[in-house]
Parts: sequence; structure tokens; C-alpha cells
Amino acid sequence: MAQQADERVMISERIAPGMLPRVLNSTDMTIIFLAIVLFIVQASVIQPAGPAAYVYWVLGFLLFQAATMILRENARALYRLTS
Repeated sequence: MAQQADERVMISERIAPGMLPRVLNSTDMTIIFLAIVLFIVQASVIQPAGPAAYVYWVLGFLLFQAATMILRENARALYRLTS
């Protein structure tokens, strides 16, 4: 039974774990998937606003990323102070 399961495994499934490092876990993949689903829906709504709207969209995303990094550092500093 186990031998049949090994025969059905694709070559890429045997090679990839040894060649590629495991960087993203299932939580990361879920968050990325949800972000893609939520943002791709908004692309058709923003289109009539013109190309400048996409620039604002990208700027908003970058500022949001910066804010999350600042929040993470503050949370770590607060945790160190309280423990």
C-alpha cells in the first residue's frame, strides 16, 4: 500500500522539498490568499477613477506595511518592558 503511494508521487514533489527552503507556512499562505481575493475585487471598482487611483492604492498599501512594522516593533518593546 505504501509502495503504491510512493509510485503516485510526482517527481517535483520529491525534488522540491530538498531544493527549496520552506519559507511560508499555512498561515502566511492563507493571509496572502485572502489579501489577493479581497483586493482583486476592488480593481474593477477603482478602474473608472483613472491611473492616478492606482498610484494612491499602491501608496496606501506601502504606508499600511510601514505602519504594521512600526506597530510590531512597539509591541515587542512593550512586551520586553512588561515581562
